[in-house]
Amino acid sequence: MDDLIRSNAEAAVQATAAAYNKGDIDEIMAMFEPDIIATWNGAIVARNADELRAWFLGGMVGQATSLTIEKTLMVATEDTIGTHWRHVASYKNGQTVDGCGNEFWTVRNGRAATWNAVGVETPRS
Repeated sequence: MDDLIRSNAEAAVQATAAAYNKGDIDEIMAMFEPDIIATWNGAIVARNADELRAWFLGGMVGQATSLTIEKTLMVATEDTIGTHWRHVASYKNGQTVDGCGNEFWTVRNGRAATWNAVGVETPRS
């Protein structure tokens, strides 16, 4: 069972990374429950999928002209996934950044019901 949980979690994590790399907001949002609660660096950024979509479009997903993200599965249980991620993003304002962080999903019905992430971006010189 543990191997099945881990392999399913790994597939979900890699599908998420692929969706971000394509900049496909619909594919990204398909991974979240409609009543998703999302936090970023300890602050609630969304209390439902519409708010989360708007948050993503106002930030990295909507503002990036180029994004390469790699996610590594760190924790997998029946209802929890934890990852470490690293990314390089170029934004519409001309800035390129390196970013990294961690995220934890509480999974319900095969999708994230909660998403709690912490991360930082550092501008390249």
